[in-house]
Amino acid sequence: ETSFASRRRVYAIDWLGMGRSSRPSSGLMSGKAGFPARSAFTRKQAEEVSDEAIDYFVNSLEHWREAMNIQKLALVGHSLGGYLSGHYALRYPDRVAKLILLSPAGIPALPEESEEAAPEFVKRNRLTVGFVSAMWKLNVTPQSVVRVLGPWGPDVVKNLVQRRFVERGLNERECEILAAYLYHINADKPSGEYALNALLVPVMKTDHPGVYARRPLADMMHKLPENIPVVFMYGDRDWMFHPQVHEIVSKMPNAHLKIIDRAGHHVYFDNPESFNRELIALLE
Repeated sequence: ETSFASRRRVYAIDWLGMGRSSRPSSGLMSGKAGFPARSAFTRKQAEEVSDEAIDYFVNSLEHWREAMNIQKLALVGHSLGGYLSGHYALRYPDRVAKLILLSPAGIPALPEESEEAAPEFVKRNRLTVGFVSAMWKLNVTPQSVVRVLGPWGPDVVKNLVQRRFVERGLNERECEILAAYLYHINADKPSGEYALNALLVPVMKTDHPGVYARRPLADMMHKLPENIPVVFMYGDRDWMFHPQVHEIVSKMPNAHLKIIDRAGHHVYFDNPESFNRELIALLE
């Protein structure tokens, strides 16, 4: 909220290679150094590639902090940003005053897949699940789909935005602005998106299907110093939430869990009033 921003320095940043940040096109971010060449790697090799991607993003945030001359951060990260923020705090704990993870990706341990554990909806949609898995291995990103659409891309994105966000209270003009923003950041030069399947992997034949980290935070969070408060925040109908979060929080004396009602993965958008109130209270 503007009143909070008037009292504190607030920075809303996109990770390097994403959003409106610079888009490097060398190394891992070229697409040539990532999958599919690595799609047949062993789990250990995949973890090594994941470490490379984590280093890339974490180091870029640290370079930004140094350039901005910020001594300590109250770090708030959403989804993949939450996952990377967790790794940043683990590497630079003396630079983090507080860590707030909003519906973070990559928290639970990476499960083994088995036919017996697959839920019914996965078994009923084997072709779709197989297709998604194959596209992920080939590093076909949602952004690349938008680019392939060519001149039809803006209209497709606009229709998707209207279908999803009109019921959340956005008027036509607001939908147009959001759609234009989403189209252009997705149609822009590919870069950071090439790290997605180095960092994450879809696991469907398990009790809790979803996207998991190749280097999950589950076994690392306890290494954070106890003087850093950690908050996990999810929506009450958040597909990213995993029951293992309860176990992780229970073992961390400096952590607690917040649930935002009437919200999904995009907690800040689905229920901005409750989200802003909770976040400001945590940051004050």
